[in-house]
Amino acid sequence: MLNGVISFNPDIVKKGLNSILVLLGLTVLAVLLFTPYIPDNISINQGEVTKTTIISPRYIAFETNQDKEKNHALQAEIIKNIGKIYTISPEINQTIKDKLYNVFNILTLQKKKGNTSPEQLKILSYAPKSTINSINQESDNALITLEYLTLLHTEKILSNGLKEINKETLSKSINEQLKDLDLTRLHKAFIRQTILHHVKTNLVFDEPKTNRAINDKLEKKIKHKTTFKEGQPIIYKGDTVTSEHIEILKELNIYGVKLNILKFLGIIFICFLNFLLIERFLYYFSPKTHRHTKYFILIYVVILLICSMALILKSSHFLPDVFINYYLIPITLSAMIVSLLVTPNIALLCGTIISIFVTILYKGDFMVFFYLFYSTTVAAFTTFKAYKRSELIYSGYIIGVFNVLFVVCIGLFKEIHTFTWYGANMLLAFGNGIFSAMIALAVLPYFESLFKITTNQTLLELSNLNHPLLKRLMMTTPGTYQHSIMVATLAEAAAEEINANPVICRVGAYFHDIGKMKRPTFYTENQFSAENPHNNLAPRISKMIISAHPKDGVELAEKYKLPQVLKDIMMEHHGTALVSYFYTQAKQTEEFKDEEYNKEEFRYPGPKPHFRESGIIMLADSVEAAVRSMQKPSPAKIETLIEKIFTDRIADNQLINCPLTLQEIEEVKQTFLKVFKGVYHSRVNYEEEIKNLMSQEKNSKTSKKTGE
Repeated sequence: MLNGVISFNPDIVKKGLNSILVLLGLTVLAVLLFTPYIPDNISINQGEVTKTTIISPRYIAFETNQDKEKNHALQAEIIKNIGKIYTISPEINQTIKDKLYNVFNILTLQKKKGNTSPEQLKILSYAPKSTINSINQESDNALITLEYLTLLHTEKILSNGLKEINKETLSKSINEQLKDLDLTRLHKAFIRQTILHHVKTNLVFDEPKTNRAINDKLEKKIKHKTTFKEGQPIIYKGDTVTSEHIEILKELNIYGVKLNILKFLGIIFICFLNFLLIERFLYYFSPKTHRHTKYFILIYVVILLICSMALILKSSHFLPDVFINYYLIPITLSAMIVSLLVTPNIALLCGTIISIFVTILYKGDFMVFFYLFYSTTVAAFTTFKAYKRSELIYSGYIIGVFNVLFVVCIGLFKEIHTFTWYGANMLLAFGNGIFSAMIALAVLPYFESLFKITTNQTLLELSNLNHPLLKRLMMTTPGTYQHSIMVATLAEAAAEEINANPVICRVGAYFHDIGKMKRPTFYTENQFSAENPHNNLAPRISKMIISAHPKDGVELAEKYKLPQVLKDIMMEHHGTALVSYFYTQAKQTEEFKDEEYNKEEFRYPGPKPHFRESGIIMLADSVEAAVRSMQKPSPAKIETLIEKIFTDRIADNQLINCPLTLQEIEEVKQTFLKVFKGVYHSRVNYEEEIKNLMSQEKNSKTSKKTGE
């Protein structure tokens, strides 16, 4: 009853399911990436007995209250031992010198003018008036000498630094310095009195120097600090919780902490933007991939797989401290899988996004992104042409070598000088490349089966001419077998020329006509000298038999579990082309009331080629069959024939769904010509030369007989 009311649009249902999958995928990935940011939020009270052992989630080094008390006591002891540091003040020294200069300037002025001001007399009042009068009677040179000696000995005294002044001790020191000088008692007394009066303490407290000395001493001392390594127990099961335990848990931010919802929303938004980037990239640069949901699921599964491995490695503690565990993250596995199953460009994008996600897992460590990004880039470029499984292992070795170089770069950037660090982590990084290649070899068949995508490795295994179907093709339809080998040669060469997949072309050409084994004698290449069975059949029946071989081939392919890409080539290698021979026969034997309608009856069922390799095989198949049927083929005739076939196929819209450009079609045409020129090259005619040699030999024998 509801059938007329409710109807389901398959496209809407598909889009709805895809949206649900995207939301689920985003949520799962966001939760995974947020895991390191979720606090353990331990809730225990001081004095309780713990029921489980509590371990440190990360490395930590900090000062507890007890550590701070010990460090304060240590600092006080150092300050006490060092005390205050004093330095000579240049300003005080200069002030003393200036005063001495002033004394002798006044004496010189008094000597010249004979009188002085009261202020000047006050400056000279430290010495007896009789002494001043006697000095004034001296010559100018004597006065200069007195000034020089006074300044000299003052400088000596000040240079040693004066923290305090003892007049008696200082007087004895001055007398000791002056005793050997050739001076009168009066002169010595004047110098001593002048120095004693003007000299002051010149040592002052140097606070910066004192602080530097204290800090230098503190740096040499080992500060008290509490440290915990990642995974180290903080409180063992059965221990009583102390205030120090609570302090450690708070420092680790795992005690009474609330979930950071904003950070979680930020991670969800980052995931959404990255998935949007993938979707837009596929839409603009790989429309074929964008049309299939399976590729989105494949990319998501690979991202989730690598991120899960990264989280497990980050959370595990099985490696010694010298090892950096992110060097073991098999990100190159993602590049290998996506490069082989999709394209290297998408593999590079996928690897870059995984690098971003894993960097989030490692809380923004830039070195993690650097290592993972460059590693996945090398993997994408070294893997996409790995046609054999052994080549995949070889790619693993190359990736390993580059990983080692990246580790060295990181070590130099971090200024690490420990040989053990380099040796250990270079070993991890090199092993990562080989390990990833081995995992890729193991899981690729499962990915191929799950997502129904065929790799070059699988196709190469099918290219073995000892494959049961190919051996049967050779025995049952030898003409078709030779035709298929030649088509494979043409298609592979053309694919290499335009950067299509030569492996698909070669293997697809081998199997494209296996449907002819059902009725081998109905195809001219297998009739040899036997009677043509079509002579006894109506053109419509003959057309039905001939056009059935693609469908018959698919039935055989399903029986032998051949991949979908080969089935597509079997169905598409004729497209909807006209079976012209039987159409022409029908026109001659039947009355066509509606010519166009009847013409459609004589077409292959199709579909038309929808990917480049299928289009190449269509052209190669048509060209090879036509050239094989030529009488006395020559390069010029072959070129004309190929040109006609290509023009007909384009005019008949057989390549309308195929992404081959006109430039690529022209390159395919030129490649076919090169191959045929190699096969049908002109040969030297030795017939006349052989006749001449035989004639000469005959004449020679006749001459000998005559001579005898």
